[in-house]
Amino acid sequence: MLFTPSPPSTPPKVLKRRATSEPTSPSPKKPLADVDTNRSSSPLTTSSTPKLPPVPAKPKQGTLLGFITRKPATARPTKRPRDDELAEKKVKPKRNEQLVFTQGTRQTCKQCNMAWMRGVDDELHAQHHSRVLDGVPVTKAQSFSWTLATSKPLAKGSAAIYMADYTAGKVTEACDAVDRVLSAATLPTEVREKCKVFLAVVGTRIVGVAVSQPIKHAMAVIEDSGDAVKCDPKRLPTPLGIHRVFTVPSLRGQGLAVAMLDAAAGHTVYGRSFKPEEAAFSQPTEGGRKLMRKWGVTRVFEEDDQ
Repeated sequence: MLFTPSPPSTPPKVLKRRATSEPTSPSPKKPLADVDTNRSSSPLTTSSTPKLPPVPAKPKQGTLLGFITRKPATARPTKRPRDDELAEKKVKPKRNEQLVFTQGTRQTCKQCNMAWMRGVDDELHAQHHSRVLDGVPVTKAQSFSWTLATSKPLAKGSAAIYMADYTAGKVTEACDAVDRVLSAATLPTEVREKCKVFLAVVGTRIVGVAVSQPIKHAMAVIEDSGDAVKCDPKRLPTPLGIHRVFTVPSLRGQGLAVAMLDAAAGHTVYGRSFKPEEAAFSQPTEGGRKLMRKWGVTRVFEEDDQ
């Protein structure tokens, strides 16, 4: 059995705005709520708008089904250390590491008198070894500016002896090779500017070198013990000084060194020629002292004393 509600006996009330004391401009009045009179309603219903259920709030960001969860941690950008900070940090050495200072075995060649490291200085030793035994290679264009002093006949052919200044090029290269084989220090620049270099050339090789210089005084040799010479400290006037003399081993004993000394005595000072007694040697080696006695020199001089 259906229950049908009867229509209301009284019409629904319409709420009107309460008038205020302040005058306002006339405006059309609107009802707070329009009620459909034709719609049937039960005595339990009212004219006010029914309340709607609350809308559920959206879950917050980073939540799952209403439960709060932590956001995934993001990696912070690493700060690049400064150079000074890196320098201050002490780097710990790794294990099983060893610092190697040298390689191979250090040796001294008996023929060219060069100390070298096998496996490291092989190419440098081969080059110096060839210069000492065979001579420094030279071309005719490189020797064009040299002055021909004399020539010396040899067992096979002859050697042309040139005079040149101690300048860059093949002259310096040949003198450096002689300094190395004699274990002598390179002459200072102010000394080299006063020197004359006499080069013995055979074919395309410089096979002999003699370096001379005008000097002022020297000391007489008192005793030659073989290992060293004893000199009288009294200074004697001496015009010619010999710094270096060298010939390749294959041409020794043929008078080539004496020929270069004769050229130095006649061309070191322009317009003057000196005798062997007026010359002196500087720091003579054992072979140099033999050459001194053979040429007739009895004096030595100090390079720093000139």
